[in-house]
Amino acid sequence: MRACAQLIRSTDIADGQVKNIFNRQNEKLVFPPTTTQTAWEGACMEGIARAIQKEWLKESTDGDYFGELIGELINSNPHKLKGHLWVPFNYLSRKCHWRSWIKNQYPKDFDSISNWFKDLPSLFNQVQNLPEAKAEGLVFYHPDGKRMVKLRRDMFDWYKGDRHKNNI
Repeated sequence: MRACAQLIRSTDIADGQVKNIFNRQNEKLVFPPTTTQTAWEGACMEGIARAIQKEWLKESTDGDYFGELIGELINSNPHKLKGHLWVPFNYLSRKCHWRSWIKNQYPKDFDSISNWFKDLPSLFNQVQNLPEAKAEGLVFYHPDGKRMVKLRRDMFDWYKGDRHKNNI
């Protein structure tokens, strides 16, 4: 079981409308819906619609936005969601960050981070009142706000289970 969500980059939000959806590097043609829509495309549309209903995109200006599609069809649904939800990274950075990390309460060496990660719970699940789950990953943001990197649970040697296909 792979516990990571599907990275979605919604681009070209213009005049309050989501114009394009990209899955990593490939454009996914989900707008407008067609009669041959795949289950993934339907999940993506549902996820974006639910994010809009939660007002997670309300403050979005024109531009690119990054996030994760999670839910029933995505990677064994580790969050135990009903349906699908697109979670923008800017929401996660505001609502689901480790204050203990920011306050430097943990040593920043490899062994300490690895040990901390083993039992790290999902803050997203806690904030959304979802069943308890382990954190799939952490996103670190550069102070310039433009660059980020994700450290995933499956990148550590101790991880048991399927690994992300792009693991090095």
